Amino acid sequence: MTGAFLNVFECIFENTRIEVMKTEYVDKENYKNMKEQNKDFYFFRDGTDIYFWNNSKDYKEPNCEFKKVHMELTDYPNIFKRILSNGISNFFKEKGMLIRRNRYSSTIEMLNTNNNFAKDIEGLEIYRLMLLDTFYSYEQNLLGITLSTKLKYDFNWNKDEFIKNGIDTKDLLIRENTIIPNKKAIARFLESRNLEDKFKNIVDNLQNNCNIYVTISKTFEFIEKHMNEIFLHKDLKLKRIEKKCLPYSNGGFKLEKLNAPNSYYYNDTCIKGKFRQDAIKEAKPFTFEDFNNQPKNISVIFPKNYEGIVENFLVKLKSRLKEIFYLDIVYKNIPIEDSSLESYKNGIYDNVIGQNNADIVVLFTERKMKLCNIKNSPYHFCKAKLIGNVITSQEILVENIKNDNEFILNNIALSVYAKLGGIPWTVEKIDTQKTELIIGISSSFDRNNKRIFGVSQVFEYNGRCLVTECLPLTTNNDYLNDNDMKNYAKELQKNLFKTLTNILHNRDVEVRLVFHVNKSPSSRYEIKAIKDTLQEFKDIKITYAIVHLNYYHNFRLFINEGNSDTSKGTYIGIDRYKTLLTLVKGSIKPLLIDIDSRSTFIDRDYITKQIYWFCNLSFRSMLPSKTPVTMLYPYLVTKLTNELKEIDNWDYNVLEKIGKKLWFI
Repeated sequence: MTGAFLNVFECIFENTRIEVMKTEYVDKENYKNMKEQNKDFYFFRDGTDIYFWNNSKDYKEPNCEFKKVHMELTDYPNIFKRILSNGISNFFKEKGMLIRRNRYSSTIEMLNTNNNFAKDIEGLEIYRLMLLDTFYSYEQNLLGITLSTKLKYDFNWNKDEFIKNGIDTKDLLIRENTIIPNKKAIARFLESRNLEDKFKNIVDNLQNNCNIYVTISKTFEFIEKHMNEIFLHKDLKLKRIEKKCLPYSNGGFKLEKLNAPNSYYYNDTCIKGKFRQDAIKEAKPFTFEDFNNQPKNISVIFPKNYEGIVENFLVKLKSRLKEIFYLDIVYKNIPIEDSSLESYKNGIYDNVIGQNNADIVVLFTERKMKLCNIKNSPYHFCKAKLIGNVITSQEILVENIKNDNEFILNNIALSVYAKLGGIPWTVEKIDTQKTELIIGISSSFDRNNKRIFGVSQVFEYNGRCLVTECLPLTTNNDYLNDNDMKNYAKELQKNLFKTLTNILHNRDVEVRLVFHVNKSPSSRYEIKAIKDTLQEFKDIKITYAIVHLNYYHNFRLFINEGNSDTSKGTYIGIDRYKTLLTLVKGSIKPLLIDIDSRSTFIDRDYITKQIYWFCNLSFRSMLPSKTPVTMLYPYLVTKLTNELKEIDNWDYNVLEKIGKKLWFI
């Protein structure tokens, strides 16, 4: 097979009409008891209805009240999807694979425990998980499965064996003497045993696009070969499963290509065909006049033992800020005794805080300080205390500046300019008849794996204007229970109302709001908050789109069986409300863009283009981001503010004073 291939395998059935049982949902406890008493059935809750069916060929009567109903695939695709995924995963379970349904999605993980790819690395195990999910396209009336892979890591050494082999465990995550194999633990394990290269070779081979394609294809062929052994439902039997190149014969799943937006600089000058740094240098940054040739004061804190390499880098940084951003700066060097937290505390308290002479503080830290817990982290302590005094900061790892690296130098200069309040460039506007605003609602997870939410700046459709502050919505909560989530909805509504009240000065306009959300929108939270807010603006004609931007899905795109790179800007319309957008050249995992069907604006091609353009607005790098800023910025805000709250006497309300400076990038 050559050409483009999306990992959707179409399933064709001998019939599409089935009989299931139905009862009414009473409450959570009743539903739990019903499932406990009827373990020979699969259950599916849909609002106030519960549907269930036998999980084997042997028909049994359920131990509860029910009535029988008949349903067609086109009317109840979600139930057919569940029947399909349950049947195939059960088949693999019978073949000896471990099966786990993902808690936060419909994806099922299947693991063959006999296939450890790290047999030559004592203490570590690497497995390849096969991921199974189902997909239904309303446009194509197509039900299919998606297959992909991911890697799973485990230690077969416990804490005692780590210590016996000289591996420091004091700051690793440990549960019942078992080391949790997160990135920090794996890196520590490999570095201590000088196994980085061997590990990299194994992982690179497993994650090679061609090898992933072959693994997926072989799994499909296995399913196809044993199709008649797969029990789905007494009324539902697989007729065939098909693997197809794109586009399909009816024009479905067609690849299309988006062009990158033009960028605009000072006086709306557009420069094409040049590297970003060269274009800024030639045209001047967008906010060139805002700085009025006034020098900016940069306080620089660094351990004394790095004085030479720091001074060398500062000379280059000053030159780069002048050449690219036309920014004059004055350094105030603050050497400190060592890399301890106490030295950094003395540095900022004795030389910065209370002196009102620093526009930004640059902190040089060692990579090992990244491994400190937050309370002992010089970076987090200085960041928190400086923000409390309305001063932004930029951390630079000394390991990154030991060798000349133009890429790092340019990106640091860019971050410094943005944290001083500068806007280097904007993207071209999409002309619309309406006032259009894009609002990001994003989240991250704390160290207890609890979700924290935040709202980003609100962008105009060209990305030019940041019109509100970045504030987290749930930072004060350690754990998100039902009451916390209700408070989140209230805070979201309050934030949206404040934002829109400040923006919509002219009431005689039509307004379009596009909400970018990084979790599936809930009718109890995001949808409710948005609708309740819009009720306060009844005299304005407002249309809106609620868009879920999702990388946690099971779609994969291959070109020439994984031998050729995917192209950045490629997108596929897979349903009326859904597209897949490639944001990184060579990546087989596109961004899934899913417009909520309750939206009043549902132009998927327009929204896909908008999201692609907003990836060109991140000021963390001269290169475009793989995530639009409407998702990236609030994610960074919520993650960082949740970390900073662990610093004693820090109040995140001080963020209201920092204004529009991108302190968190």
